[in-house]
Amino acid sequence: SNSNQRKRRAPQTAAAILSSHYNEPMSFRPIISFVRSIDSLLGGGFHPKEVIEVAGLPGVGKTQLAMQLCVDAHLPKQFGGTGGESIYIDSEGSFSPERCLDMAKALVDHVHNSARRSMSNKKQKQRTNNGHSNSNSNSQTQKVVPPNFTPESILDTIHVFRVYDETCQSA
Repeated sequence: SNSNQRKRRAPQTAAAILSSHYNEPMSFRPIISFVRSIDSLLGGGFHPKEVIEVAGLPGVGKTQLAMQLCVDAHLPKQFGGTGGESIYIDSEGSFSPERCLDMAKALVDHVHNSARRSMSNKKQKQRTNNGHSNSNSNSQTQKVVPPNFTPESILDTIHVFRVYDETCQSA
């Protein structure tokens, strides 16, 4: 017997797999879209392990929403995100890395501004309670926001698959 052989799991039915997903404790946070009405409608955002189809007329923002969710999936956990990765399946050739970069820059700016506001509020409370504060906001922001949270690192977590025809879609 080879000790390097992997143990094989017994095959499971789709029903058993589905049941195990629903019986797990909620260990995954939803991906927030930053659109309160959409997040509220979906019970807090787009939940991992679920497939959601977005349909509508041309020009209503389906592609923009999908790209924004890919960016938002990388939002750090300490800011209410999942710190995860995403897959974008592009069946029309409409994925725009330039637009995703703009969205990623906006998210990084938002997170840094949120961290600064949070530190400012903490300092204000400290001054009210203790009468003093001892470190600058920039060094505190760097401690709160992960140093590798950059627009480029966000794009590195978006995996794009271009599907050209029905054969590719079913592969």
